[in-house]
Amino acid sequence: MAAAAHSLRVVEQALCNWVNAHRAGTLKGAGSKPPVTAEKMEISRLRAELAPMVRATTKAIPPASILRTVFSAAARRLAFCNILREFMHEHQELQRRELTGQECNLAP
Repeated sequence: MAAAAHSLRVVEQALCNWVNAHRAGTLKGAGSKPPVTAEKMEISRLRAELAPMVRATTKAIPPASILRTVFSAAARRLAFCNILREFMHEHQELQRRELTGQECNLAP
């Protein structure tokens, strides 16, 4: 069986399945499928034509999990920028007080 499968260039299990189906009387020939109608051919052509547009659209819109991560990162970045801005403002205020000789009070 293995030699026959190898010479036919098919997997041995597929050949065994075909033999078993033939013995059971359930093996169908290559022409057992109904013919393809013009309508089915047109639908297939339209699907193939539409597929690249669908792929481009799905790539343009990231999944919700990615959006949550991006917005979370943006919110963290914004919070960090606000903290940094406050720090810079306080640092500038301290420098101004030192230059003018005012006392520095760090207590809130």
